[in-house]
Amino acid sequence: NEGIYSLLKGQSGSNVVHIGRLAPNKCIEDIIKSFYFLNRFIDKQSRLWLVVIDFYTEIYSFSLKRLVHALGLEEHVIFGGCMADSELRALYEAGSVYCCMSEHEGFCLPVVEAMHFGLPVVSFASSALPDTIVAGGILVKEKRYAEIAELLAEVSCNQELRASLIAERKAREAALS
Repeated sequence: NEGIYSLLKGQSGSNVVHIGRLAPNKCIEDIIKSFYFLNRFIDKQSRLWLVVIDFYTEIYSFSLKRLVHALGLEEHVIFGGCMADSELRALYEAGSVYCCMSEHEGFCLPVVEAMHFGLPVVSFASSALPDTIVAGGILVKEKRYAEIAELLAEVSCNQELRASLIAERKAREAALS
């Protein structure tokens, strides 16, 4: 979708992306807390795109929106629901970094999709995520929000690091084919 792509590419600042099902095991609050440090102390123009489907998880969704409000991030966090495939593709292609802090994942298709479209991945190293990502992204072993924020900024801005991650993801994609 040209509109979302143009919006992301036309503004300064990092665009952190998370796409998937809304469930407590996804630990989206950890993404929001990490983003807080990114937005407040490193990149004040950054945005967090949370494209999540909240069927039967309205209470969890409400708690996340309350956290965003409490941290004063309302203008920088975009909650998206169901999107067309073209809109999702635009987010993957124009985003700066994909973030996953889930504590229980299987194969995690959104991480694979992010790598496919050249969007670098920063993920918590839990369950099947290390086996899915391998060297196609950066895995963190502890949820230290300020440090994750620094990592998100580095992956967003360091072109040499981005190029290295994209090259690794191509090798990973070939192995998954």
